[in-house]
Amino acid sequence: MAYPCNGWQEKAYITISEKGGSDYEMMAYSEDIKIKFGSKDYDLVHTLGDSIYKKHSPMDATTVTISVYAIKGADTPAITQLFFGDTSDSSQPIDVDLSKTRKEVRLAVLWTEASGISSATDAVSAGDAATRVVLKEGEIIDFDLEFATDTALKGTITIKFPPYDCDGNKTIKVESTDGSDASGLSALSSY
Repeated sequence: MAYPCNGWQEKAYITISEKGGSDYEMMAYSEDIKIKFGSKDYDLVHTLGDSIYKKHSPMDATTVTISVYAIKGADTPAITQLFFGDTSDSSQPIDVDLSKTRKEVRLAVLWTEASGISSATDAVSAGDAATRVVLKEGEIIDFDLEFATDTALKGTITIKFPPYDCDGNKTIKVESTDGSDASGLSALSSY
């Protein structure tokens, strides 16, 4: 399959993975996803000799805001549990309690028109076009639930990610293929 002529216009697969825990599957309309990569700014420093040099600032955090629709009813309480920091209750009905614990998450967003995909962490076969953004070590910093105009339960999630972890490892990866390569995109491992 070739790259879509009009770009990715419909939906994206969203997977939010709790570190050392479960994956939660969502879907979002492409226009409901905003990924603001952290700025890599600099200041200009003027010297007495009329020269100017750049003083670079560390990269800022990346912020992702997504309006999601749960694929399974159990995923909406799970995202609420991740936000409130209490994932101890797994039996129905799920009871979500406020906690001072903050859960680290990985976010994967996948745009593709490949068939057989059910998760943003799935492999995309050779010959299929796809773009995937993967961010790790994040925390859900804001979560709103509302019924959309079409009576679907919609959640708006804001997740913040540092550019590097405490050991200096990168936490952001963007993968893309136009479908002409021989390997496609590999499946993501557990977080």
